[in-house]
Amino acid sequence: MKTSYTRSMLIVHGEGGHQAQMRRLLSRFSELRRDGITVIAVQESGAQVMDVASVTEQLQPLRAKTRRTALFISLMNFCYAVFTSYHLMHKHNVGFVLSTGPGIAIPIAVAARLRGVNVSHIETWSRFYSSSWTAKFLYVLATDFYVQNKELLSVFPKATWSGRL
Repeated sequence: MKTSYTRSMLIVHGEGGHQAQMRRLLSRFSELRRDGITVIAVQESGAQVMDVASVTEQLQPLRAKTRRTALFISLMNFCYAVFTSYHLMHKHNVGFVLSTGPGIAIPIAVAARLRGVNVSHIETWSRFYSSSWTAKFLYVLATDFYVQNKELLSVFPKATWSGRL
């Protein structure tokens, strides 16, 4: 049954494990395209483009590699990512953001919350007893926060255990 839902879903992932988790998750949502929902992927530059996405935007990683300008470049990348994400969400009428991960998800979540868009974050399957840098921020920003390992419920007491992807 086709729905009249006209909003898009924005997915945020990096490369490697973050992308593998997003691929597994989206494989369970094959009806997205059938129902007319546009999937927009925002990823760190260098990540392989996902075929499920209709639109792909690549952003610079937040962490700068050099020490002399690291803070300045990281702040500039952060501001650029918030600005770009905000306009991308407006252009494509994004109604939901789903993240599996990297630091680039933080400014995207900020932009989404400024626009009143719900954000769901799934903490990586490689974490058992400590949180990732991204999760520390998204635990506060996300409307829904999921962990894949029960041990992380002691670190994130308000999270929902989802099991492994």
